[in-house]
Amino acid sequence: LKSADHINNLGASLLMASSSKSALSWEDDVLAKLRKIPRENRPSIIIFDLDYTLWNCNAEDLSMPILPGISSNVAVDARGRKIEGSPDALRLLAILRSLKIPVGIASAGRKRSKSMSLL
Repeated sequence: LKSADHINNLGASLLMASSSKSALSWEDDVLAKLRKIPRENRPSIIIFDLDYTLWNCNAEDLSMPILPGISSNVAVDARGRKIEGSPDALRLLAILRSLKIPVGIASAGRKRSKSMSLL
């Protein structure tokens, strides 16, 4: 396992990259920083919270069924509420996928079926 300090330093580095105002896009900056880390020192998995991280709401407040919306990062619940995926989170997930860094999810929510519908 990686040390907590190593993981915290990686997180701080990624946050700084995502808020930097350099000529590179934040995505390029994050990708460059992750590529500099030797494979054996890269995280073995990165865990994301769901509500208000991957999307703009609390999944437990939604009404089933949850259906795809008008674009790939939008869904609509049974009451017509629009749920949007975080564009930054979606781009970060794509970066992690390109580097073959596994991701996991965690949530305090108890309505697993609602979260799974959104995923």
